[in-house]
Amino acid sequence: GMAAIQAAAGRVPLVFSVQSTALTEVTALAQWAEKVGFYAIQISPPYYWAPTDEDTYQWYKAVHDATSTIQFAVYNIPWNSIDMSVDLLVRMATSLDRCKTVKYATKRLLVEQEVAELSKYYAVIHNNRGFSISTMMKGATGFIMDLSMVWPAHAFKLYDAILKKNYQVAMEENSVIDWPYNVFMEKMLAISSGEGNILREALAAQGLVSDAPVSRLPSQSYTKEQRAELRAVLKKMGMPNVTVANL
Repeated sequence: GMAAIQAAAGRVPLVFSVQSTALTEVTALAQWAEKVGFYAIQISPPYYWAPTDEDTYQWYKAVHDATSTIQFAVYNIPWNSIDMSVDLLVRMATSLDRCKTVKYATKRLLVEQEVAELSKYYAVIHNNRGFSISTMMKGATGFIMDLSMVWPAHAFKLYDAILKKNYQVAMEENSVIDWPYNVFMEKMLAISSGEGNILREALAAQGLVSDAPVSRLPSQSYTKEQRAELRAVLKKMGMPNVTVANL
């Protein structure tokens, strides 16, 4: 955390993630982040437990009351905790005045409609998975995509095309690149959990890390066959500098 603060030197706002099953730990981390100069914290509901709406509201309120200036990026993380309802998120935005941003994902079906409502109260950063165009058209400020960590130029091209309302270019990027990547990722998630393994393998495919990276458990490292299949997908997508050597 402090290394990031020193490197940024006040030139850009920084966000610090505070996640724990213990409220005391989340509060202490939030207070430390505020003290050393982080602009915002990314904070999710408690995981492992199955909190109710009221549990979740009181969790955020407790951290909000224990801090005074730091902004809150609310993280709805439905695969590990509660899938926060629109009503709950609106309640938080209207009663906890530093809840300004929501990193948003949901298992519910009406994604675009929910983004349209939430964007009245938050800067909405959608968790993508192929909805980057439609959610930004409905009011999202931006999107998160795993692929941007290994191919940032693609993410910027897609984002710029949406901002310029050049939806034809955006849809081509989405269909040629995002969908094949997500299809392969979903296939691999049925075999092994986590995102670190596919990201390490994509970096290795470009020669940016070891050719056969080792994933941290519980994520399993790819087999030679899985590695070859991913590289074929990346090459077809047009990712630069992908090699099939040294598999």
